[in-house]
Amino acid sequence: LISFISVAQSKDCKYKTKYDEFEKTTRYSVENKFLTASLSSLGYSVYAFKKNDTFLGAFIMFSVNGTGGCTASNSYVSFMFDDNEVKEYKYTGEIDCGTHNITIDLQKADLELLASKKVTKIRVCFDYPKDYDVSENKIVKFAESLKCILSEF
Repeated sequence: LISFISVAQSKDCKYKTKYDEFEKTTRYSVENKFLTASLSSLGYSVYAFKKNDTFLGAFIMFSVNGTGGCTASNSYVSFMFDDNEVKEYKYTGEIDCGTHNITIDLQKADLELLASKKVTKIRVCFDYPKDYDVSENKIVKFAESLKCILSEF
């Protein structure tokens, strides 16, 4: 049997769902969005999973335009909020060189934090850190995307 993909949409929410019949899990996603407007852009896709109405976990995959590098145990993504608090998430995957993507694993509380606080900058570290100033309009849409996905849990 083939799993299905649907698009959920309300006044403010738009995300995809995909049901896996083998695992009995549902994936919720907002894919291929951008946080910056410059040539050295920072894109993202958010994925969250549940089984039998229980939150299993989530991750955000960030994509950088330009120089990526190697993701390793010292790679991370940090968020700076408008109150100057910084929250860092370590990369936990395998070593991967020549990539432009980095993923961070999140719990429900992490999604709630990122949806509720105003992010002003994001630092992505492959081999070395690179800071991205985020667009005001795009960070609002980022928070809205997280809230939409959270509405399912």
